[in-house]
Amino acid sequence: MIRGVGSDSPFPPSTLISSEDRAVILPTVSPTSTFSRKTRIEVVRYTPGGDYAVVTRPLYMSVEDALEEARKLKNRELKLVAASVVADKLSGFQYLVEAFDREVDAIEVDLGLFYAIYGFRRGFESYAIDIVEELIPYSKVPLIVKLAPSMPLNRDLIYELGRAGVSRVVYSTRPVYVVGSEIFRVHSTHLSMIYSRLWRRLAGKNFTIPSMLASDIAYPNSGFEAVLLDVSIIMEKLEFGGHVKNAFPEKWLYVPEGLYPAIKGLRECASTCPYNAFSDKSNEIVVADKNLCDMCGLCISLCGSNVTLAKELTPK
Repeated sequence: MIRGVGSDSPFPPSTLISSEDRAVILPTVSPTSTFSRKTRIEVVRYTPGGDYAVVTRPLYMSVEDALEEARKLKNRELKLVAASVVADKLSGFQYLVEAFDREVDAIEVDLGLFYAIYGFRRGFESYAIDIVEELIPYSKVPLIVKLAPSMPLNRDLIYELGRAGVSRVVYSTRPVYVVGSEIFRVHSTHLSMIYSRLWRRLAGKNFTIPSMLASDIAYPNSGFEAVLLDVSIIMEKLEFGGHVKNAFPEKWLYVPEGLYPAIKGLRECASTCPYNAFSDKSNEIVVADKNLCDMCGLCISLCGSNVTLAKELTPK
């Protein structure tokens, strides 16, 4: 979704950060996921008080790009680098495990996204346990499982995951939704507060599996082994004040090759970019650096009509 610890840029490619554990979990990939220049951040509501809602598209990174990022991260002093994977059947999971198990310290099976891909059908829990039980002996590295609020929440599932031999459980505070053929993930400070309490109650007793919380708010002494942060890092960086509520223009859903965001005026709009793609913050029209911009869509969400799509015809 956004950038965290990893490469040479201030906010390197798409990772989750744990400030306590120095854990990095790569964006979830599926056997068919590719970066198709679809913007990922659809809607942002932001106030100076720190409340916001962000709707993002998961599965935006290709398997090849995630593998390249994993290799870069191996050279960092990190306690854990994990790949996150999802597929619609066992063979797809096995393909991804085989691709990543020599490049990472652990593999995370994203059951929240799996539930969305599976179609929110009954029998999900037993199917998910079967998948996990097959993957644990297949993988050369420990297996992590990620749970999301939108999937069935019960102690039996967590207990069976422990019996199957998973090494850790990541409890996400971000619901996953499906609209048509699109999958979306919702980030919110309020949702993080609500679901973190629910997870603590659900998993806080009689379970010995190490656990991490994927949240938009840092929770010191939360009872979890580590807190994984991502969108909150963008929000802490923003200089843009006031309350923003912009509908997301449909022309930004699919961006043709060669077009990049361009800002006219409003220095604070350029400052919203988490990748520093707008290096020139003068009052002239500034086109995003194509080597830095990854079409996340945050600038258009926050700045509306001050941002358009443009194509540079000359180097200047």
